[in-house]
Amino acid sequence: SVFTDLEILAALFAAAIHDVDHPGVTNQYLVNSSSELAIMYNDESVLENHSLAVAFKILQDENCNIFVNLNKKQRQTLRKIAIDMVIATDMSKHMSLLADLKTMVETKKVAGSGVLLLDNYTERIQVINTILIAVVLVLGY
Repeated sequence: SVFTDLEILAALFAAAIHDVDHPGVTNQYLVNSSSELAIMYNDESVLENHSLAVAFKILQDENCNIFVNLNKKQRQTLRKIAIDMVIATDMSKHMSLLADLKTMVETKKVAGSGVLLLDNYTERIQVINTILIAVVLVLGY
């Protein structure tokens, strides 16, 4: 009940695409070797940005667009969530994301709410990103 249906759909989509067209090397290797992908994505979350670009390019084919029945606003929201989530799978961002999550939880606890209410997009995405990262790490993807 915390997450909307669209957020759940976006999370499932992000989990499915987070390693699309992965070349089997790390972001750091791509950056250090000045690869075409590293140059294209300005050395930032190279593999994650590439996976997103490939996946969203596939969706442009009308025979592959699994989100054809979503309205424009829903598609935009799903895209934003998926991008946020796949970028969060960049290993270099994990410690920062976990620190942000810990800060958010501690701040809410200090505020005395007693229950962790995820009442805005940023808080919900922080939690769902952490879930995706845990799944990716546990399954070794």
